[in-house]
Amino acid sequence: MMMQQLGCLFLILTIPLQSFSQERFDLEQLIDIALKQNLSIQIEQENVRQKEFSKIDNDRLRWPNLSLSGSTTNDLSDQTGSVSVNLNQPLYQGGAIHAKQEIADIELKKSNLNYIRKKQTLIKDIQLAYIDLLEAIELEKQESLSLIQLREQARISKVLYSEGDVWKNDVLQADVSIAQGETQVIAAKNKVLLRKSALNILLNFDLNKRLEVEGELAWQDHQWTWGNITENIESSHPELHVAKLNEDVAKLGISNQKSKNLPTVNLSSSLAHSEYFTSDVEASNNMNITLSASWRFWDAGNTNRDISGSRIEKKKKSMELYNKRQSLLQQAQQSWLNFKEAKSQVKVLKQAIGIAEENYRVNTVRYQEKLGTANDLLTAQTLLSKSRKDWVSALARYLKAAYTLKFNLADSV
Repeated sequence: MMMQQLGCLFLILTIPLQSFSQERFDLEQLIDIALKQNLSIQIEQENVRQKEFSKIDNDRLRWPNLSLSGSTTNDLSDQTGSVSVNLNQPLYQGGAIHAKQEIADIELKKSNLNYIRKKQTLIKDIQLAYIDLLEAIELEKQESLSLIQLREQARISKVLYSEGDVWKNDVLQADVSIAQGETQVIAAKNKVLLRKSALNILLNFDLNKRLEVEGELAWQDHQWTWGNITENIESSHPELHVAKLNEDVAKLGISNQKSKNLPTVNLSSSLAHSEYFTSDVEASNNMNITLSASWRFWDAGNTNRDISGSRIEKKKKSMELYNKRQSLLQQAQQSWLNFKEAKSQVKVLKQAIGIAEENYRVNTVRYQEKLGTANDLLTAQTLLSKSRKDWVSALARYLKAAYTLKFNLADSV
C-alpha cells in the first residue's frame, strides 16, 4: 500500500504544471489562432491558389503546343505504322491572348484583395466576440455583486424586524429580491457560456471548449475625423479596389471581343515517320511547316453584338464602382456616428454611477436609522446596479463601435 501511495505521489509530481491550469488567451493570441485555424480563411486561401494556377495557364497561351501521335494498321496484306510530332505556335491572335493574360492577372489581384478583406472581417468578428465575452463576464460580476447587496439588505431587514422596528413585508420584499437576483445571476452565467461558444466557432475550436480569456473592459481613446475617413476609404479599401478591378476586367472584355475582327497568324509544323513492316516499301519521313493567317470579314453581326454586350457590362461595372464607393462611405458614416454616440454615453453613464452610489449610501443610512422604507432602499440598490450594468454595456458598445469603424475603414491587418 505504501509503495502504491509513493508511486501515485511520484506520478503527480511528474505531471507538468500546465495540465492543472487552464490556458488563457488575450486578444492578440485569439486573432493569431483564428487567422491560422478559421475555416473561412482556409477556403479563401484555396481560392487564391486557384487564381494563381489560372494565371499560370493563361501565361502559357503564347507557348507552343507539342504533341506526339502514333498509329498502326494491320490488314491481310500489309502492316504499317507511323509516328508524328506536331508543333503549333500562335504568333498573333488579335490581342486576345494579351487580354486573357491581363484578365487572369486582375482576377488574381481581386482574389488577394478578397483574402485581405476576409482576414479583416475575421479580425473584426474576433474583436467583437472578445468584447462581448468580456462584457458578459463583467455583467455576471455585477449581478453577483448586486445579489450580495440584496442579501445584506435582507439581513438588516431581519435584524430590524426582530427588534420590532420594521414590518414583516420588509423581510418578504428582501427575500423576493434575492430570488430575482439569483435568477439574474444564472442568466448572466448562461450568457457567458454562449459568448464563449461563439468565440470557439470563430477559432475553429470545439463548441464546448472551456475557453478562458485575459483582459478586461478598459477605456481606449480613439480620434477620427470625417476627412480621415473618406481619404482612408479612397486609398486603401479592398472592396473599392475590387470594384475598380471589375471595371478594368470589363474594359479588357471589350478588347477581347474586338480581337475577333482582327487577323490571326499561326505557325505549325509536323514531322512524320512511316514504317512498312511486311512489304518492300522503304520507310519514309515527311516534314511540313505551315504559316497560316485568317481574317474574318463578316459574321452576320455576331461580333458587333458581343462588343456591344461588353460595353454594356463595362457601363454596369462603372455604375457598380460608384455605388460601392457611396455604400462604403455610408457604412463608415454610420459607424462613425455610432462611435461618437457610444463615446458620449460612456462619459455620461460614468457620472451616473457616482450619483447612484451616493443615493444608495444615503438610503442605506436612512433605512438603518428607521427614516426610510425598504422600498426606498431596494429602489436605490436597483438604480445602482442598473447604472453599473449600463456603464459596462456602454463601454463594450464603445469598444465594438471603434473596432467596427476601423473595419469599415479597412484599417486592420
